[in-house]
Amino acid sequence: MSDSVPIAPFDPAKLLQELDEAANKAHDFHSLSSAVKKYATPGVESPAMSLVWAFEYHYVEITNVPRRRQWGPYAPWRESKDGVFPMPLPKVDDKWLKFWAEVAEQSKSPLIRARLNDLLWERKWDRRPDLHARAAIDAYADLVASTLNSLYLAEGLSRAIELICQINDDGRQTRVVECCITQARLSLESKDGPKPGVTFRFVEALLQLPREKQPPEIDGLLDSCQRAYGHSPWHAQTILELRETRTKDPATINQLHVAQAKQWLQEARSSKGLKRLCDLQKALELAHKYGIKSIADTASREIQEIPEEELELKTISATTEIPRKDVEAFVASFVETPDWKDSLKRFGAYGPPSGDHSQNLQAVKNHRSQSPFQFLVKQTILGDDNAPIRTPTSEEEIATVALARQESLGISLFGHFATDILDAVRVKQGTINHAGLTDFFDTGLIPGDTAERIARALVLYWEGHPDESAHLLVPKIETVFRNLARELGIIIIYEPIGDRPGGIRSLGELLRSLKGRLNESWRRYFVNLLCDPVGVNLRNRLAHGLMPLAKREDAALLIHVVCHLRLMSITEGEKKS
Repeated sequence: MSDSVPIAPFDPAKLLQELDEAANKAHDFHSLSSAVKKYATPGVESPAMSLVWAFEYHYVEITNVPRRRQWGPYAPWRESKDGVFPMPLPKVDDKWLKFWAEVAEQSKSPLIRARLNDLLWERKWDRRPDLHARAAIDAYADLVASTLNSLYLAEGLSRAIELICQINDDGRQTRVVECCITQARLSLESKDGPKPGVTFRFVEALLQLPREKQPPEIDGLLDSCQRAYGHSPWHAQTILELRETRTKDPATINQLHVAQAKQWLQEARSSKGLKRLCDLQKALELAHKYGIKSIADTASREIQEIPEEELELKTISATTEIPRKDVEAFVASFVETPDWKDSLKRFGAYGPPSGDHSQNLQAVKNHRSQSPFQFLVKQTILGDDNAPIRTPTSEEEIATVALARQESLGISLFGHFATDILDAVRVKQGTINHAGLTDFFDTGLIPGDTAERIARALVLYWEGHPDESAHLLVPKIETVFRNLARELGIIIIYEPIGDRPGGIRSLGELLRSLKGRLNESWRRYFVNLLCDPVGVNLRNRLAHGLMPLAKREDAALLIHVVCHLRLMSITEGEKKS
C-alpha cells in the first residue's frame, strides 16, 4: 500500500485561481506554497514545483551580510549534506522563469506579484529586468491593504526601498516612503500592545535611502519610539544607534555614544545579581568600543564590587564511578618500581592529562552536533573577582572555549589521581631526601639552582604544605620553559621601543611560540593548566594572588609538569640555527 499523496491534475487556470484565493488570506509568503504543493510531484521539476520553489525561498535581510554574500537576497530555506531546497535561484531554468513571469502578469494578488517579479529582477531575466523591479515595488506598496503579517509587511517595504535604490526610481520612492511612515505610526499606536520590532523595521527601511533623500519625519518617529520604548535599555540603544546614522557631526556622534554607555550604567544601578553584572558588562563593552575611559573605569569598578553571593551562581556537577580496584591498579602502575626515581619518571611520562588534541577537537565537534543550542547561547566567562574574562561570539571563539573546557575536565580528573600517586610513592619509598631530589631534577634544561628549588617544593608537598609547594614551583616552571625556548632558538626577550622598556616574554607568549616545536597535545596541556584564562590557569591565578590557597591537586599537577620537563632533552638537530 502506497503512502504517497495523489497529485491533483494540473490546470493552470485553476492553479492561478487557488493561488489568488490563498494569497487573500495569507500572512506570509511561505503559506502560498501549500496552495500549489498538491499539484507538484516531490523531486520532479514542473510548473507547480517551480512555484513551490518561488514561495519557499528564504528572504535574507540586507543586514545579514555573510548570508547575502553566499546566496544573495533569496536563499534556500533548507541546507543539508544531501543538498539544498529550493534549488539556488541562479540555477532555475529559463522555462520556469518564463512561467513565473506569466503567473505574475495574470495574478491579482500583490503578494504573488511582489515575490515573482522580485525573483525575476534578481535573475535579471528578460530584456528589461528593471520592469520586474518596478512591478515588484508597486506590489510591495500594495501589500499595505493585504492580510500580511506586520513584520512581513515591514520586510516587504524595506525590500521595496532597496529596489528603489538599485534602479534609482524617485517616482516610486515617494509612495513607498509614505507607506513606511504611515505603517510606523500605526505600529506605535497599535491597540495590540507595543511592537518595537515592527516600528524599528520601518524606520530602518527609510534609513536605507541616501541621507539627502531621507524624509525629515524620521527624527519625529525616533522621538516617538523613545517615548514608547525608551524604558528598555535594549530599545533605547537601538534608537540611539539609528539616530547616529542621521548625522556626520563628530560631537553629536560622541554624545550619542556616551548616552548609550550611560544608559547601561543607569540600568545596572537599578538591577541586582546576574542582570546587574550583564548590564555593567554591556556598559563596559560600549565604553571600550567608543573609547570612553571614564565610563569604562566606573563599570569595571562596579563589576569588581559586586558581592559573589549577589550573583546567586549555581554549581553544576557530574559524577562518574570508577571501581576502586581500577584506581588501585592505576596508582600501582606508578609505584611498583625499583625506586622513587622510576616512579617519578613514570609519573612525568603519563599523559598528557588534557587528552589527545585531535580527539578533543572531535569531541567538541560531536558535542556541537548533539547539543547545538549550547553553541548558540551567548556566554560570559567569569574569572576570579567576578572579572568577565571572555565573551565568545564567533563560531571560532565558541569552539576555542569549548576545547579549553574539554581539556580542563581531563586535567581536573587527573589532579585527584596525581595526589594518590604521589602519596603512594611516599608511603612505599619513605622519606625522600632533598639532596637526592635535587640531583634527580638537575638535567640539561633544569640547572642546579632551579633543581634545588623544585626539590624543595616536592619536600614541602610531602610534608603537607601544598600551597607553599605550588608557589615555589610556578616561577621555576617558567624558568624551565624559558630555557627550553632558548635552546630551540626562540626569542625570549623583547627590545625597548621608544618609551616602552624591554623585558622578558610572558609564559603565554613562549608557549604560543612553541607551537610546532612540541607535541601539540602536550603543549595544549601546558597552556590550559598554566595560563589559559578559560582553562585551569594555575600559573596566572597563583602569580596574581587570585587563589586563596593552592590545594593538593593543584600542587600535584605542577609536580607532574616538572617531572615531565625533567624527561625532555634537546638534540642538536632540534635546535634552530
